[in-house]
Amino acid sequence: MNNKNFEVLSNDIIYQTINRSNCCKIAICSDNQPYIYTMYYNLELKDDKFIFKLVSKNYDEKMKYLEKNQKVSLEIEVFNQNSIDIIKVIGLAKMKPNENNPNYFNECNIKIIPNCITGKRFYF
Repeated sequence: MNNKNFEVLSNDIIYQTINRSNCCKIAICSDNQPYIYTMYYNLELKDDKFIFKLVSKNYDEKMKYLEKNQKVSLEIEVFNQNSIDIIKVIGLAKMKPNENNPNYFNECNIKIIPNCITGKRFYF
């Protein structure tokens, strides 16, 4: 599907775009109030499915919100010469303490299991 202002990205381009970045915005909702945080991620491919791994250095408000509501959305933006690729991920968050790093008492790993991944390229 093409439009003169944007195009829908193929799965291959989405994968390439996700691998060109390591920073995303995560949207979380708690008590009907939305919150957005910027976080770094690593990508894992397991059984032909993406798993986004995020680390929170502190057990803070976002972790408390995720305990109440595991539904999340990620947005990844990658700028090109005359366009921007925007990837949107809708999924569920699974949390667990980082037991491998004793220096970070409150550090938590967050895995995002996507239900849906879409991407568009917007032209300037």
